[in-house]
Amino acid sequence: MEKQSPLLLHQTLSQVKEFAKVKSEKELRLKVKDAFFGEYDVDVEDERIDFLVYHERDNFFAETFLWAKSKDKPSDVLEMFAQLLLTIKKKIDAGEMPPKFLGVFDREKIAFTEYSNALPIFNLNDFNWTERPSSVSKKTVNQTAKYLKNVVEFRFGNNTSEIIEFIQANFTLGKIGTTKAQINKNNFVTVYNKWAREVLPTIGLSNGLWKKLKENGVDDCDFYLVDLLSKDNKTIIEKLNIVLRETHYKSKVIIKGELGDLYRDIDFNDAGEAHAKFWARYERPPKQEYHKHIIERRELLVPYLFCALCATLCVLYG
Repeated sequence: MEKQSPLLLHQTLSQVKEFAKVKSEKELRLKVKDAFFGEYDVDVEDERIDFLVYHERDNFFAETFLWAKSKDKPSDVLEMFAQLLLTIKKKIDAGEMPPKFLGVFDREKIAFTEYSNALPIFNLNDFNWTERPSSVSKKTVNQTAKYLKNVVEFRFGNNTSEIIEFIQANFTLGKIGTTKAQINKNNFVTVYNKWAREVLPTIGLSNGLWKKLKENGVDDCDFYLVDLLSKDNKTIIEKLNIVLRETHYKSKVIIKGELGDLYRDIDFNDAGEAHAKFWARYERPPKQEYHKHIIERRELLVPYLFCALCATLCVLYG
């Protein structure tokens, strides 16, 4: 994956701040184009598709990367995808070559899914293809949510660098499959800080229960580590005190007293929505060569342990 230049990232961050000021959808499309797709061929409002990204060679499309729906105001991701599907159905029926990705965006966020993920929807007999995209029904949105899986969603403000990486890795000629952001020994702390902001608040533990767990050696970062060291949402290292079991965490910590049994299963207070959105952006688990290093450097994820380590090093080495 091509390394980002600090200058490019700084420039893009400045452009993203302008998204909040847009006064129309077309203005937003042009700003998104300039911020993230400057190196690609891009059309806005191309035969009813709001945003089309492609590579042109000798005056014809060598490969189409993206068909996207846009909204200038913050909108529901799945509702926008439902509107996009209704919009492109005629193109698909007419035999037009589909893009690699479908996408949606508003002034706050952008989301992608491979076109192949939408194929089951085009084969549904009870999907109302006569609906107007501008007035999509709740039933159609629910059907889209049921079948459209593996959506990768980013926030423009918080995930600018990840958006750049995703586009650079996936919008390339002949690329098959989706490349997600890689986590290694250099960035696992940075990813943890993002996880703590987006996922940690959704773990269904009261302050009292958090305190009990921490008294028994389990910290916030242990939930991150079992997420990170997982495949198909199942922790691959069983010796950890907390493990991830697809839809919830399970604790192996034995706590004496009346609270003991409450730690067996730990659910999410949003049914795992934030957890799923976050980890859709990253490849898990990291390469085997990083596992030992990440576990052994756990103290970097716990502020008070890291401060204690720094203090000890200062005493030992002056």
